[in-house]
Amino acid sequence: MSSTTEAGKANPTGAQPGVPDNPNLIYAMYALLAVGIGIAIYLVSLKLKLDTGLIDQSSCNFGGAFNCDKVAVSDQSKMFDMPIALFAIPTYGVMAYLAWIAQKAIGTDDEETRAQGVLALCAIAAIGSLTVVHAMYLAYVSTVKIGAYCTFCMGLYVVNIGTTALAILAGPKTIGNAIQTSLEALAAVKPPIPMALVMVVLLGGISWIGFDTTKANWNAFAVECSKVNIPPNKCCTEGDKLIECPEDKGQVAAANPQVVAAAQGGAQAGAAQPTSAQPGTATPPTGGPPPSPPPTGDCFKPKKLDLGAAKVSGKKTEDGYSEYHTPLDEECEFFKGKDPKNAKVTVVKYADFQCGYCRYLALTMDPVVKKYADKPVRFVMKNFPMNVKCNPRMAGYDKHPFACEASFAARCAGLQGKFWEFHDHLYANQDSINNENITKWAQSFKFDMAKFNHCITAPETKEFIRQEIQIAFRAGIYGTPRTYINGRLVTGSASKSILEYHIDLALKEAEGKAAGGGGEQVAAKTDGTTMIKVNGANAAFWIDAYEGSLSKSGKAVQAPGVVPARINWYDAKSACEKAGKRLCTEEEWVTACAGKPAVDDNNNGMFGDDTVEGRMYPYGAFYKVGTCNDNGDKYHGKAVAAGSKEQCRTPSGIFDMGGNIAEWVNSDKDKITLMGGHSSSTERAACNDRAYSPGAGRRNQTTGFRCCADANIKTAKAELDPSRLEPVIETYKFKPSPDFEAETSDGKKITAASFKGKATLLNFFASWCGPCKKEMPYLVKHQNNYGKKGFQIFGVGVDTDAQASLDFAKEYKANYSIITDPESVLMGTFMVYSMPATFLIDKKGVIQYQSTGFKPEEDAARLEDAIKRLL
Repeated sequence: MSSTTEAGKANPTGAQPGVPDNPNLIYAMYALLAVGIGIAIYLVSLKLKLDTGLIDQSSCNFGGAFNCDKVAVSDQSKMFDMPIALFAIPTYGVMAYLAWIAQKAIGTDDEETRAQGVLALCAIAAIGSLTVVHAMYLAYVSTVKIGAYCTFCMGLYVVNIGTTALAILAGPKTIGNAIQTSLEALAAVKPPIPMALVMVVLLGGISWIGFDTTKANWNAFAVECSKVNIPPNKCCTEGDKLIECPEDKGQVAAANPQVVAAAQGGAQAGAAQPTSAQPGTATPPTGGPPPSPPPTGDCFKPKKLDLGAAKVSGKKTEDGYSEYHTPLDEECEFFKGKDPKNAKVTVVKYADFQCGYCRYLALTMDPVVKKYADKPVRFVMKNFPMNVKCNPRMAGYDKHPFACEASFAARCAGLQGKFWEFHDHLYANQDSINNENITKWAQSFKFDMAKFNHCITAPETKEFIRQEIQIAFRAGIYGTPRTYINGRLVTGSASKSILEYHIDLALKEAEGKAAGGGGEQVAAKTDGTTMIKVNGANAAFWIDAYEGSLSKSGKAVQAPGVVPARINWYDAKSACEKAGKRLCTEEEWVTACAGKPAVDDNNNGMFGDDTVEGRMYPYGAFYKVGTCNDNGDKYHGKAVAAGSKEQCRTPSGIFDMGGNIAEWVNSDKDKITLMGGHSSSTERAACNDRAYSPGAGRRNQTTGFRCCADANIKTAKAELDPSRLEPVIETYKFKPSPDFEAETSDGKKITAASFKGKATLLNFFASWCGPCKKEMPYLVKHQNNYGKKGFQIFGVGVDTDAQASLDFAKEYKANYSIITDPESVLMGTFMVYSMPATFLIDKKGVIQYQSTGFKPEEDAARLEDAIKRLL
């Protein structure tokens, strides 16, 4: 009998749907679907174990790109708050049912049975096509969003593709036939479609019940293990007791039925425990800080905060929105301050207990908290643990392995009245944070350990941290630390002076006073022939309105509309003196920028490291993105013409004191520093941006100057003519090597002439430079391979301690000449900004190649190719 049935008459042309004469294709489908169900069950189990802490790492975690764990704990691995793999079980189950219907049709003459067999194969092919499309999407997510691949997930992709191909081959012959026939059968409710839909519901329900029951059991098991101070991933059973797993058993967790039974028993035992961890009265270890007040009321279950009502304003920056008013639970936050409920200023920090910069911020903020202890200021922390186990945005970032657990523990410590004490302890012992130590520290604080252990694994605690992460997402935060003071963003691990500055301004605003700076009448723009008068603490002085350029005779000229000079301290000092002026002192520079006489609050001889007395930025109290030239590329950002950023000036008319190019101050070599930031400084381009750079010879795209004087030194208009100024060199690439004179560690004199006649590599390095450690072995290899072919290398160590450079070169077995440059003179000659910096110079002395930094996977081959081209 022909296999073309009524089901196939809808396709009068092309290959017709049918059923195979041989059941082997069906058997192959059974095998693939069985494998698929097994993999799906494994992946569901894996996600549950990782989420509940029963394992820290699976056998499918190979590190690098192939890491099932990273995929399993990612936010993309869930749908409707259930593992995606769970949906594969009923899908494969119904496909197996349809395959059975198709198998029954093989060899039979019953037309109805054969028609159902044809429809079954078409349905398998149609469902399979959808699973293939979904697999393609998941592969894209793994590659682009998660940055990791799961080998078992790939197994499911193979099942999807294989089953679909077999079904098409066995029945519909084409995907078009499969989809068209399936839709027609679905619309007409033809058998076996109704039963297949029933099977989907039935198998889906069984799968969900199994998942939910297992999840409850394993969660209960984790809680019971925590109650006896055993991490869930090291917890085993011995009879009816929970013990720490012997080493030979490894992480058996809840894979063994006895353990599940113990968990179920534990869950019943745990029912008698209080469901709300009330604040306790435990005291911190001896010598700790005084107790912080516990929250009032029942705060174990987090309140649902209205994230939509959180006020987001200002500009979106790479650190988050410039203004964001964090939603707070006034009853249950762990505030620090004299009278939190009546505070006029709220300092909110978003932090991670394993973040090094967050530790620095905690240490910086401690004296600030003490300073404002009697003021209406309150401090609060919001958790942003940078680990994918609780923070879905951290997929691919695995440097803070216990960040989630630390945030859970701090939360539970707070519920026993000791948040800030435990907070300090975690940061003081940051390098030792792990599950075992968290438990030991909690015991040392004399916590009620039953409540603490229940709390640390409770869904309520995880929900609280999840909500805090969502609050951070709303602010546009993806890293830590971040600080908001009355809703204004203060980025990074801000200094004590910056925190105090913003708190003082917020207090003034709360009291209805001016916020310090901004709104003043701005003086008319000068033409560069005169200086600007500034009133200092003891006497008035005069300062250039524009950053300095150099005349061809080396004299300082403040020329508006001209890109300022790149210059080292020696030349800056000389240029000002040739103009009858001098380099500004640090006190003068800060006074001119901030608008009020600078004060050395800590009596250390520096003025840029203290609380700003006036405005933080030359244009006002708060940072305004783009007002100054301060958002350029880190390595290649360039200065713009002096005075071209019209709003980047003080009310007295001094331009570009924030950003553009950092300015040398102090004529005393022992006190030199750079002020004001440069083209890539962003928010740090402020009046107190004191960026000391060792080496008076340092010169690059970030170093410039302006002059001060005790009287108004005027400049002739003709001297401002650009044709009379020294042109600014941005780079020496494709130019002859600049002139210099240096001496190698073995006493050999080196000049630019030493480069001629040979292909030369000049490498600037420092002992503290990580990428330099990666690059130097390649340089040693190149010297060995090409040294006899007219190739030479010179290394330039820029450590302020010359011996440190020599020791570093010796450690890495440098087989070429080393020059030490403790004053950064040679570094400045070549305009080096960052290490390592590598130049390739051809036999004519022309620089043909220039690079900054070194990543072996990107730069090793490129550098060697450039060497070969030179030779």
